[in-house]
Formats: sequence, structure tokens, C-alpha cells
Amino acid sequence: SGGVSVLVPDAAAIPVVDFSNITPEKDFNPKRSLEFGPHPPAKPHPVIIDTDMDTDDVLGISYLLQQMNRGVVKVEAIVVTATGFSDQWAGVEGAMRLTKRFGHPDIPVAHAPRAIGYTVGGSGAPAAWRSGIDDFLQDTNIRPQYLPLPYNPRPAYHSAAELYRSTLERNGPRGTSILAMGPWDAIRDARALDEQMAANTRTLYVSGGAFDPYLNATHALLAIANETTRKSPHFKAAMAEASRASSPLVAQDIVVEYARKNLPKEGWPPADGGKTPGSAWNFFSDPLSAQGALQFGGFEDVVMMTDNATHQMFVYEDDDKYIPDESETMHCPDREFAATGYAVQAANLYWDESAASLMIKDLQPDAIAGKLCTDSIVDKKLVIDTHWGGTFAWTEISEKAYGLKFREACTSADIDVFKRDFFLVLAGCVASA
Repeated sequence: SGGVSVLVPDAAAIPVVDFSNITPEKDFNPKRSLEFGPHPPAKPHPVIIDTDMDTDDVLGISYLLQQMNRGVVKVEAIVVTATGFSDQWAGVEGAMRLTKRFGHPDIPVAHAPRAIGYTVGGSGAPAAWRSGIDDFLQDTNIRPQYLPLPYNPRPAYHSAAELYRSTLERNGPRGTSILAMGPWDAIRDARALDEQMAANTRTLYVSGGAFDPYLNATHALLAIANETTRKSPHFKAAMAEASRASSPLVAQDIVVEYARKNLPKEGWPPADGGKTPGSAWNFFSDPLSAQGALQFGGFEDVVMMTDNATHQMFVYEDDDKYIPDESETMHCPDREFAATGYAVQAANLYWDESAASLMIKDLQPDAIAGKLCTDSIVDKKLVIDTHWGGTFAWTEISEKAYGLKFREACTSADIDVFKRDFFLVLAGCVASA
């Protein structure tokens, strides 16, 4: 997940939809879907999804499985991280339910065994957040569901690292893309055990990461202070010191030091869900794994949907207007699924959904009408700053310094272009016969 975890709303506020009479095999015809919108590539792009199975991940994966039904991508594996927003048993089972729901129950799903080198998020998100998300995809025969999905009786794949290795090896050099939608423990594990991982990866797509000017130190101070603390001499001194700092790194140290000394003790260190101001959750949860996998992973082609962009991707109360209506020319068998997903996501942001959309747009530009990413940082270097667990992605790095060169970091996106495509695909819309 690219941002702060979603607190699942009260179950009574979310419609419970009966999907017993709506199955992909019965109601979804991929061949007809190709008549609606762009033609797919001759061979769908192979993709591995790395996820922490938060609610935005659930909708992002649903979108990609629908794109698989449209012939745009081929989801070949799903890996659930060890430091995410759902407990592993729930995350793995939830991912397997999604593969069953969209007609691909044989997609292997594995879980990372542990976090490597974590400094902050070794136990994942706070328990109060995980418990709501754990119940998100459970069986209606056991307890009420937020989003009812069929049970997939297949066993989980035995090893995340081995699933990465075998999938990448099968497709050969630069043959498979990876979408990283959670913390980095599984990717670092796989990278440590497979020297060919980077060479066999076509593109690494990243959900998360924060770049200047989003990391403006004075803005970060304002964000963590309330009306009372902004009047204090400590805050005014920190603002003045940050504004005349010699570099962004020095300025961020000032922000972190102010937070450490002046935030309530229960909010620092961030064991209860708080985090270093300006950092991105997917990096903050396990910064050393992020540093090892991304900064030093050796991936040749990296594209990022940054927090700069996703923090503009608001969920609005009238977003259901983007869900197409049934008509004589269009059939949308999954309208109810899209509407339920929207209700769960209400009052939050489209974090990982927009990262999934960016990957589709990059892999097949004509798959989404319009320009999705409207502003980018291109062909720069990044470094993961692990100081205080503050996992910022910096671009002001000399060529001599360690850092990963990336092709593009999307810092602003067209929310209307995103929503039109996202809900159209999520609802399974096809041209009527």
C-alpha cells in the first residue's frame, strides 16, 4: 500500500453483495471485452504482483485480474509480504479468493517468511488496522464479509523467493515485470537468493516513494503540528532552522528531531502507527529491505507511482458516477463488485490502484485513453534514507554516490483519466452482443 492504512468502515455501512449467481465463467467473456477499447498485445505481458493486501491492494489486484481477462497482462504470481497491512494468513487467503473470483484460481500465491533487517515495521501495521483488513475477505459461511468472494481451496505456494525465481527464469531475460505494492522484504529475500532476478525483470513498478518538493521540510513541520504547537517557541525555531538548512537532508533531520522531542510519547517512536513525517509507508515499514531491494537491487528499468502523485488521488463521494450503467451497447457484469469496492475505499486515496494503472499505461500505452501521468521526474537517481526509519527517496544525488537510476517517477496524475479507466475495467465492462 502506498499510504496510511485504510481503517475498514463499520460492516453495517457496507452493502453485502451476493455474487453466487455472478461468475467469471458465466458472465464474463474476454473475447467480447476485446471489442471494447484498445486491442491487446499479441502476447499479454507477464507480471508478478508483490502486495501487503490492504484494501487498496485488493482493488488494484482486482483491476489487474480484469485486465488479464481483457488480454492486456498475464498475472503469473502473487507474493504477500511479511510486514504489510494484513496478517499473512488473511493476505494469502484473500489473494487466492481474488484469483478464484476472476476466473484464475491456479495463479500461485506465496508469502514472505519474515522481514529482513527491519528497523521500524517488524510486526507490520498496528494490530487494530490488521484485524479489520483480515476480516475483509473472509467466508460468509463463517462470518459477515465486507466483500464476499468464493473460497479457493488450493494450498499456498511453499516459498516466495522460489516463486520469484521460477517465474522469472521461465520467461527469460527481461521477460517479466514486477509491481511492488507493499514493503520490500519479499523482493529483498528473492534478490538475495537469485543473482539473475534483476536481469530477468523487464520493469520494476513501484507504489510509494516521496520526492522533493513533497518533502519540503517546512510543509512537513506544518503537517505534524496543531494550532497550539504552531505557536510554541520550539516550533518557530524548528521552522526557522529548516528554512535555512544547507540541504534537504539536513532539513529533514531537523523535522525528525522536532518530532522526536515534541510529539506525544505514545506517537514516538512510531510503534502505534505513527511514522516519520514525509516518509512513505511501503518504505517506512521496512526501510533496510527497501534499501537493499530497490537502491542496491540492480534493476535496469524502474518506474514509480510516488506519494507525490497518489496523495492527489482522492476518493470522492460521487465516484460511483464513473461506474458505467448497463445499456444496449455495454454490459458490465461486475458493477456491484466495483460499487462495493468503492464503498470500502471511501474517504481515502487510490494508492495502489493508481500504481497498477500506471503499470498498464506503461506496458500498453493505448490501453488507457488519455494521459495518466501529467508530471514526472525522469532519468534520475534515488537513495533510501534510513535515518530514524525515515525512508525518503532522494533525487539530489551526485553521479559518484550510491543510488539507483530510475526511468520515471510520476509526481502528478490525472485523476479523471484514472477513474474512467479504473471503474470501467473493474466493472468488467464489455461491448454487448
